[in-house]
Amino acid sequence: MDESVGGEDAVAVRNVSSNSDSSPAEGEGSLSSVQKMNTRARMRSHFSSEPLWFARWCIQKTWWVLLGLFLVPLLAAGVIAFTRSFELAEQTTNDYLIWSNEVVLTSKSLEAARIEIFDGTKDDVVITPLSISRSSYTVYLMYHARNGDADEQILTPDRLSAVKGIEDSFRFEFFNYTSHCWFDQSFVNCDGTVPKCALPYTVLQNPDLYGELGISQDNESYVCDIEGPDVTAPVSSDELNRAIDAMFLPDGSVNPAYSFTLGVGFNESSRNTAYLRSTFPMGSPLEGYINPNDNSKKQRDQFENWVVDVVNWAADQSTDEMEVIVFNSQYQQYIFGDLANKAFVWAIGSVIFVLILMWVHTSSFYLAIMGMLQILLAFPVTYFLYYFVFRVTYFSSMHILTVFLILGIGADDIFVFIDAWHQAEVILGRVGDLQRLSWTFRRASRAMMVTSFTTAAAFYITASSEIMPISTFGVFAGTLILVNYLMCILMFPCNLIVWHRFWRQRHWRACLRKVPEPEEDEHSPTKENETELQYRPVERFFRGPWNSYMRKMRFVHLGVAVALIGVCIWLATKLEPLTEDEEWIPDSHESMRAGNWMNDNFLVAGTTTSYLRVDLSWGIAGLDRSDTNKYDPSDIGTVIWDDDFSLLSAANQQAVLDTCNVLGSNMELVSDREGSVRCWIIDFDIYQRTIKPGTPGLISYESDAALAAAVEEFLYYNNSAGTQPYIKYVDSEQVGIETMEGGSKKLRFFFFRFQTDHRRSLPYEVMFPVYEQWATEIEKINSESPQGVNNALVSGGDVWPFMITQNTLVDNSFLGMGLAIMIAFFALLVSTLNVLVSVISTLAVGSIVVSVLACMYLYGWMLGIIETIAAVIIVGFSVDYVVHIGNAYVESSHDQRADRARDALTDMGISVLFGALTTAGAGAFLFGPVLVFFPKFGALLMTTIAFSFLWSMVFFVSVLHICGPNGDFGNLRPPLTRFWKKITASCTCCAGVSCCCGSPNSGLDHENDEVTTTEVNV
Repeated sequence: MDESVGGEDAVAVRNVSSNSDSSPAEGEGSLSSVQKMNTRARMRSHFSSEPLWFARWCIQKTWWVLLGLFLVPLLAAGVIAFTRSFELAEQTTNDYLIWSNEVVLTSKSLEAARIEIFDGTKDDVVITPLSISRSSYTVYLMYHARNGDADEQILTPDRLSAVKGIEDSFRFEFFNYTSHCWFDQSFVNCDGTVPKCALPYTVLQNPDLYGELGISQDNESYVCDIEGPDVTAPVSSDELNRAIDAMFLPDGSVNPAYSFTLGVGFNESSRNTAYLRSTFPMGSPLEGYINPNDNSKKQRDQFENWVVDVVNWAADQSTDEMEVIVFNSQYQQYIFGDLANKAFVWAIGSVIFVLILMWVHTSSFYLAIMGMLQILLAFPVTYFLYYFVFRVTYFSSMHILTVFLILGIGADDIFVFIDAWHQAEVILGRVGDLQRLSWTFRRASRAMMVTSFTTAAAFYITASSEIMPISTFGVFAGTLILVNYLMCILMFPCNLIVWHRFWRQRHWRACLRKVPEPEEDEHSPTKENETELQYRPVERFFRGPWNSYMRKMRFVHLGVAVALIGVCIWLATKLEPLTEDEEWIPDSHESMRAGNWMNDNFLVAGTTTSYLRVDLSWGIAGLDRSDTNKYDPSDIGTVIWDDDFSLLSAANQQAVLDTCNVLGSNMELVSDREGSVRCWIIDFDIYQRTIKPGTPGLISYESDAALAAAVEEFLYYNNSAGTQPYIKYVDSEQVGIETMEGGSKKLRFFFFRFQTDHRRSLPYEVMFPVYEQWATEIEKINSESPQGVNNALVSGGDVWPFMITQNTLVDNSFLGMGLAIMIAFFALLVSTLNVLVSVISTLAVGSIVVSVLACMYLYGWMLGIIETIAAVIIVGFSVDYVVHIGNAYVESSHDQRADRARDALTDMGISVLFGALTTAGAGAFLFGPVLVFFPKFGALLMTTIAFSFLWSMVFFVSVLHICGPNGDFGNLRPPLTRFWKKITASCTCCAGVSCCCGSPNSGLDHENDEVTTTEVNV
């Protein structure tokens, strides 16, 4: 220890501080000579003045240390680039699934079965181009008749003629329409051939409008075509009236055959509507690919490029009298991805803002640039550890959110260090750079360590989440915070020395010549008369007026805090899970107009894919995920076949046929819309009875090979018109026949599909009862079915698995908040070793979390996917500022709470202020992106920062002024010291030197020495 701060000065602080230095009215920034001595003494005695070896390196070998530290992230980046290990994962619905849940496993077992039987990588699985109707590719043309802002009747001869002209242009003239339209092999047009493109589903099909009738093989009339582009004349009024009459049933209700095409308000009394909708089915695989799984991404990109042109073309068809708009699910996904990619451009704005604020606070552009560089260089090091050490290979766009997070955290660390550096000059006086840097390093590194480890722990909590993207985000964010902490305490001291010696007082050309090392005498006495203790203006503000106000109003603040937390708890309990569709893109965005039209302006809301489709499968027992890569969402596992499944007997075939009829007629479960029931066994029964000679219907088979042969014959049947009416069950993969070893074939599985009237985007609270209703019904059916077909599995595609994710996210958000608060308590307890400060700090952190939840309710939010993900991410920010103040309070060498609270505000107030400004400023740029997630995340971030500042700098400080511990009250150091001396009492002293671990009398001797010294000096 420096001799100038030992002896009398070191002891005097304990006596004088209770008198002259403890008065709350003093300490406005300009200190008395006695206070100068006491302040220096307490800080020097509190932090050892023994120079650090790293500080010596930073001063003596500045450029070498910087070079070495820069090489680490550069090497990490080089390894990442050389191994091509960085890849942004393409997010799918599989990413967020809870694979331990039975509902998820059941739903995905059917997908695994389809993959195994219809594997796109097998050369022998060749599907006719465009023969599979791809629901996400379907194009919907919608029309709105208008006169200014007023709606008009669209069912007029002239407007229907205009609609036909637009649709003829699309079908016959638009570029590459025939390369994307659905090739329906079961449909025969009026001239007896299979057309290249299936007919659109449009009101124009009405025979009294532009539809042409034909006679089927069953001698039934059907619409076999729509008149070509050469017929454009408007229909007559009588034809139009007959067509409208056909749109109603005898009971006056709208004919289901037309309900999907007609707009709201159309009924028997009005017979008017301003909206029409036509459906153009598109097919898969595209030409040049053997099946939908063959280069699926390339196929999707090719279709997206085409449908973007369709949307632009439709916009050009609009007139003053009629607006035309297109809806396509794949286009919506394309827009979502495009908006997500554009969102991260706003990170540049955050970087610039933080850079400017760092420049202002440090008063050095060099330190701002180098500080920002060290923050950004933490990313390659973190990714290297994340990918090569932790072996986590999943990195999505959510992980990029860490840019917004680390900018605030990294800048906060830099502020803590630079503030400690400036305060060291006030505390220590004119000392050498080595002693000053050592003191700064000890204080700043400890303050940053507590907050960094606490915040990192809060993020690591999310690593336990069952939702893989959130789990991996927690690992990456937690690691990034720790790496940033190491980068700051290792790299910033060197940059600080460079600035202090080169840039602070010299011209920039000084960096081109060697600067001689200053001579330092670590034991030279401090020259009191050459140093004036003077804090910076912000520090004086927090030390003086702010602290005085906090002390004066402490009881008022306590009352306000109690009232506020009571109200916030009440509001937080009113938060409820989402009960409506999740909104990802705001309604104000142009791309959402088409979706809003689909949902709001037609008798049947949404598309056919907007509703839940339930699959009932046989032949599948479950899903084996024992050998899967949990970081690869496409690796869903291997199907477990049901060895007891058998469809050989006619009784079993009849049982599944009856199941289809029973479920199809249950209006509570299945929609009454046309095409809502798709059971291949119905057509198989008709085929056996009416087409195949010699079979009365469903019959028994002697072997699996015989059954498979009969089913394949049915599936690939060619009628007299040359079409294959049942090939749709192969293209839709509803019947899976596997070629076994030896060449024999076996019916492995099949499923029926039912369309419901439940929107697929319904939240958990609404969808889960629907699942329970289906599960109960299928359980009843299985109990009544014969052996071999009594193990049917019901699944809801991706809807029911995502329903489970919704519920888990809500549960995880509250669990994460609770664990973060618990982590904060233990981190504070370890750091401060003061029980009372830890308890008060933890209550403050909990209050911040509750306050943020209350604001979520006031914002009108409900706990949906966006809110719960953002809440899990944001919880780590609720602990930083409270931890800063609490730790600084305990580190104060004063005994009285008023002095300790003042020291905490002096030491950390400026860092908390600029840290809050930086994080809030970086979060403000989250309001720029269009996607709803980013503004909501930004709002939560800024709300958390605001409440963190309010609770830490106002309420928390006020409580410390009221009941903060004096002296050693609540301090665990004395009992822990006594405990340590007891367990080390048996240790022996090293010969010739002081005791290496303590002797039976060593602890007592040191205590007596301290007391004796104090008494003598007093």
